[in-house]
Amino acid sequence: MLRVPNPDSIIKNPNNLIRIGIFGRPHGVRGETRLWLDNPESDTLFPGIILHTKRGEFEVKTVRYTAKFAIITIPSIDSREASQSLTNLEISVDRDMFPELEDDETFYQVDLIGLTVSDRDEKVIGTILTFLDGLETDVAEVKTAKGKLLVPLIASVVIEMNPEVGLVIEPLSTWVAEEE
Repeated sequence: MLRVPNPDSIIKNPNNLIRIGIFGRPHGVRGETRLWLDNPESDTLFPGIILHTKRGEFEVKTVRYTAKFAIITIPSIDSREASQSLTNLEISVDRDMFPELEDDETFYQVDLIGLTVSDRDEKVIGTILTFLDGLETDVAEVKTAKGKLLVPLIASVVIEMNPEVGLVIEPLSTWVAEEE
């Protein structure tokens, strides 16, 4: 699943672009560039994919992965200085370039952004802003009338989650501590 770290990182627009990460610092002196993926396990990067940035489009020539980031080459970036000029640029790809999902039961988390969160009694709690990764478990950040709520995506809280229904959870009183 594609995960994104915060609502500001999501680029959804008429061009169908979805943020996947940011350019990091140069890697070496021949123009290789580190790329920090929002989902390090993503297989969205491959030779030939077009990366969209505020500075234009870049075609990926080669990709290799380390434990923490990807290292890519771009034909038009052939020096450390050229690579340095990309540092901290947000990268998006066309949603249509995401890998094909294996079955109808599978979806990308980004497909749930903006959908309704309700409890088993159909009481609306809010809308999904984003998903947080890198914690012990995945967490949905939900915008509510009172602010934000972090919903752990675990079996004891989540009843159902998919693009058709959004996120259905157990009533808050069963898993959220009362404020005193």
